[in-house]
Amino acid sequence: MARAAINVSTPGTPSSARREEIITVASRLLRSKGLALSLQDIADELGITYNALYHHFKSRDDLLLHCFLRSAQLFDESLTEADQAGTGLDKVMAFLRIFAKRAAHEATPPGRYAVALRDDAQRIVAKRTNAFQSMLVELVEQGLADGSIAKCDPLVTAVWILHTLYWWPEEARRKR
Repeated sequence: MARAAINVSTPGTPSSARREEIITVASRLLRSKGLALSLQDIADELGITYNALYHHFKSRDDLLLHCFLRSAQLFDESLTEADQAGTGLDKVMAFLRIFAKRAAHEATPPGRYAVALRDDAQRIVAKRTNAFQSMLVELVEQGLADGSIAKCDPLVTAVWILHTLYWWPEEARRKR
């Protein structure tokens, strides 16, 4: 799915569209630069002033949190779509394919950057991550119940899946 570019510096662009484009650019730059990413890097990429970013986000933390929330939305959508597959294993495999494809095309950062957030934002990330983990545990348990997944610890398996997604190199995702 091709992304439509929105020129942030174009007068008349709706504020929500600008905000989404900032999140998209910040997410992509976060993948390439890691936590060394600065608001100035984002502003330069968008062709806007550093201070213009504060019109849309309170701080770098606020912007990073919104990058994670975009990733969380992709995760939720991927799980919902994968839940339509047959067996538990089919659902897990469908989820992995769908999420990897969406994450590569939408350049959303994995949750690994959450450690750079302030405490209240880290709590939001932890709550969402725990919810993802629980959803994956349910899929693995379905696979255990229907015999499509070999005997394993569902929690360990879910944690492994999450960490694999969070640390899977971007180049590998693009190949899927």
